[in-house]
Amino acid sequence: MKRFARRDVLRGSVAIAASGAFASVTSAAPPPGPVTPELIAAAKKEGRVVYYTSIDLPVAERIAKAFEARYPGIDVRVERTGAERVFQRIGQEYASRIHSVDVVNSSDAAHFVVWKREGMLEPYVPEDVAKYYPAGHKDPDGTFASFRVWLCVIAYNTTMVKAEEAPKSYADLLDPKWTGKIVKAHPSYSGTIMTATYQMARDLGWDYFEKLAKQRVMQVQSSADPPKKLALGERAVMADGNEYNIFIEKDKGTPVEIVYATEGSPVIVGPNGLFKNAPNPNAARLFQSFCFSPEAQQLCIDAGGLRSVHPQTKDKPGRKPFGEIKKMKDDPEAVERMSAEIKARYSKLFGSPGATCSSHRLRSLVVFSRLRLGRQRSNRRRLRLPSSRRPEKRGDSSTTPPSTYHWQRRLRNRSRAPFPASPSVSSAAAPNACSSASARNTRAASTASTWSIHRTPRISSCGNETAFWLPSCRRMWPCTIPPTTRIPRGCSQASA
Repeated sequence: MKRFARRDVLRGSVAIAASGAFASVTSAAPPPGPVTPELIAAAKKEGRVVYYTSIDLPVAERIAKAFEARYPGIDVRVERTGAERVFQRIGQEYASRIHSVDVVNSSDAAHFVVWKREGMLEPYVPEDVAKYYPAGHKDPDGTFASFRVWLCVIAYNTTMVKAEEAPKSYADLLDPKWTGKIVKAHPSYSGTIMTATYQMARDLGWDYFEKLAKQRVMQVQSSADPPKKLALGERAVMADGNEYNIFIEKDKGTPVEIVYATEGSPVIVGPNGLFKNAPNPNAARLFQSFCFSPEAQQLCIDAGGLRSVHPQTKDKPGRKPFGEIKKMKDDPEAVERMSAEIKARYSKLFGSPGATCSSHRLRSLVVFSRLRLGRQRSNRRRLRLPSSRRPEKRGDSSTTPPSTYHWQRRLRNRSRAPFPASPSVSSAAAPNACSSASARNTRAASTASTWSIHRTPRISSCGNETAFWLPSCRRMWPCTIPPTTRIPRGCSQASA
């Protein structure tokens, strides 16, 4: 199996996309696949199904548990990540002849065009898809169909923003009062945001994103992340994100509210499909049929906050009907043609996916390292060698510290204090000092007066007994140290 990239989609989908990804053409789809006792028995014999999906994890797990409850003895292993990561993972696995996935769901319908062109998808039409789904939401060759439909919306935290002050459109997000208060997902990670970014750039222009980037937007990865940041109160407004995540948060009593922009909201379609080389083909067919059943589709609406095209489902009371919302037009062909440009232009404006979160994690790591490695002389438990092996006084060469010693350091105070100046120690202070002790380690150790937060190499690798001077402890320490021990920079090493 050769490797493929997203830019290959257009070459393989021109004929299909010319009339739409779900065009109504002469059908080569197989007959509907009924759920028979033989299929159930074969699926139970396989015992499990592997589901790669970009649905929010709690929603995917609810669907998996509902399937397991209906068909005991068949486990569902949910592998959830962003749509772009799902696409990349499957491509890498199949390029390496690794066939792990049974059923896949992606928030980018164009992924299925690639998999279909590569001959990776198995034609299978559940009975509900054949009977109830409109032609615009199922592949004419029967390889995939629209499992979920939703919108990419604006939302705000009602405890931080009053209803009358909330943004009503995308243009309102450019108001200076929202500077530093907006969270947004990234198209390089999320298929939802890739589709939404194309629709917004087409209708609003890239000038809009250039202005929005000046608002100090908190950049996250998945389209499921902005609603979570909103619910936690980390930001007051989200510029894009999954409508269904906001529904879920509202059902839990979280103070959030949806805004359907006056310019229109991007429409997202997430198909389901199964693979020819699925390790559990019968369980995959059974799970695919379950996903399009009225039970699973209603579960997606009630528990997942999603929309469905199944006519036997009903919208949850209190939610705005899908037909009353102004929507932007989807165009999978154009998304694929411009995907590389969208990623490049967006990353230039907003940075890489998760850049803001990564900087926060790095800052937290540095702070934690400083707290852990910091110390104050007044209330720190000092390290001491055994009395029989301890040097009698500073610089005394009558006793040489041993080459092996079990180190322990327990810090009571978590504040950070600089080291005092290090006194020079001559080679006479340690007559057995290793002549090959690394001078470069000494120079590296004296470059700064702070704790090293990196793994410190051994000072000597020859095994001879030597020592270095630790001024804050006023002790001579052995040369051979555990590799996990952090050594304070600024210490003088006893070397020739």
